[in-house]
Amino acid sequence: MTYTLFAGLLWYTAALGIGIVLGWLLRSTSALRQVSRARRQERSAVQGELDGLRTRAESEEELRLERNRLRHDNDLLREQLASTNPRVDSVADPAIEVGAPTAEATAADSLPPADLEEGGRLIGRRLSTDDLQVINGIGPVIEGLLNGIGISTWSDLAAVDVDAVRSMLADAGSRFARHDPSTWPLQARLLERGEWDAFLALE
Repeated sequence: MTYTLFAGLLWYTAALGIGIVLGWLLRSTSALRQVSRARRQERSAVQGELDGLRTRAESEEELRLERNRLRHDNDLLREQLASTNPRVDSVADPAIEVGAPTAEATAADSLPPADLEEGGRLIGRRLSTDDLQVINGIGPVIEGLLNGIGISTWSDLAAVDVDAVRSMLADAGSRFARHDPSTWPLQARLLERGEWDAFLALE
């Protein structure tokens, strides 16, 4: 009887010890898995941040190169305009000087200032004098390119050679070359004169 009781206690103690060891092993394994998962997540987050920084650095480098290229192209355009456009005397400082005034330019100078408030009501947007972006096909970037070759007013654009503008767009890149500037001088002339109905008919 005593032997049987002793053996039962021994087996119970052994089973309890084995259970404790197995429980500790299971908890340790679970903890190791959690630590490993946390490390993988942390490593993935750090890698994502590094990829983002690398992409941002590449984008900034591309923007810097594009800016330098545009500056170079702008200088080339000024030289081309100085040598090919007979109506331009100088483009050293961004100001296109028109030679002898034409009959149309003289007539435009004698016109009263355009009623911008009335024009804005008809066109459907607020107008300001010499706003080149009113012209169909000209956005902020193209307006900046035009300013770079000395075209900053409706009068400037009305007097410019369309081929010079087309050459500027082609040199600026394929996404600009697809724009058609053939009606821009006419649109600018109509805006300068305040002929809103005729301007709207061109759009």
